[in-house]
Order: sequence, then structure tokens, then C-alpha cells
Amino acid sequence: MFSLVSMRITNTRSSEKDSDKASVSIAVGGGNPVTVTRDLGNLGDGTYPLDLAVGPVAVDDPNLGIAANYLIVNSGHSSWSTVDGLLTKAGNELASAGAKSATSAIGSAVGATIGSAVLPVIGTALGALAGWLVGNILGIVMADCDGPVAAEQPALKGIDLWNRTQVPGASFQHTTYHPGIDSNWGCGANSEYYVTWQIQRT
Repeated sequence: MFSLVSMRITNTRSSEKDSDKASVSIAVGGGNPVTVTRDLGNLGDGTYPLDLAVGPVAVDDPNLGIAANYLIVNSGHSSWSTVDGLLTKAGNELASAGAKSATSAIGSAVGATIGSAVLPVIGTALGALAGWLVGNILGIVMADCDGPVAAEQPALKGIDLWNRTQVPGASFQHTTYHPGIDSNWGCGANSEYYVTWQIQRT
């Protein structure tokens, strides 16, 4: 299972509150990716439980690549159905590319290449993905202070994932800092989000 545990906002992208929407995706090898989404609501600075999970998926080969990602966007000017569809499309594309890249990697897993961006194995991908997200997927719903505020895609080999979750029920948990990208004039300062996620055996 891959899940978002919680999110801490220390600075919103908008002047007061962000209208956050999130997706969580996972893919294994060349299999079909799976994505779930949620409208998180209008959020100001603070800490929020998320409990947004995808899976479980089976990982039965140490050489298979696994990629999971989450995307969080501030989008207050488009319908939820529109943003839902675009987040699902983006999450699926990223997870599929990441799992295939990790599977074909020699030795330790590497992040996916999306457009001209190479994503880290673990760590924020917001800066690397910002142009791809806005230009290829989310551009039609980004207006005024809207924009991506958090993005990450852990990509691992099966053996690495097993080693990080040694016993049944064990989990690997990580908190990632996402320094925001520039927003339009008149918005808040660059956003600052901390997202805690985990991968857990079931």
C-alpha cells in the first residue's frame, strides 16, 4: 500500500487559503497504473491528516520496478470533475513511466525521465515536474494563484522495497519538504508544504 499520511502547510500559494486537490498513484513493472484522488478542501497554514491510499499491489519479483507518486495542486477555479480527470491522467502517466524506468535500471533504481526532467528516487519533484505538469496536463485549470504545491515519485526495485519493509505490516515512512514554484503577482509568497507518506506491507 502507498499512502499519504499527513500534510503540513507553513505557507500557502494563495494569499490566505489554498483549494487543494490530491492524487496518489502506483504502478508495478509494465502493469497498469492505479490512481485515487481527493478534494482536500480550502486549507490554510497548519497540519492535516490525509489518509489517502492506493493499493495493495503485488510485488513478486525482486527485479521489478515500482513507482508511486502523489500530486497536490491548488486549484480553485475549475470543477472537481475536471481536476479529478487531469490529476488521474498525470498520476497514471508518471507512475507508468517510473515503474518501467526502475524495472529497466541496472543495479539500484533510478527515477523516471519525464520530458526533459529526471526525477529523484526519493525527494521533491515539484521543481523538475512543474513545467511538465503545467504545460502538458494541468495548464488548462491553472488560473490566478492556482498551481502545483507538492509532487514526488519514489521509484524502487522490488528488492529495495522488500528490504525497507522487512516484516509483514512494516512500513517505510518519509517526510518531504516541497519549496513552491513562483506564483503570479498578487498571490502569496512561494508555497511551503511538508508531506508525510509511507509504503506498507499488508
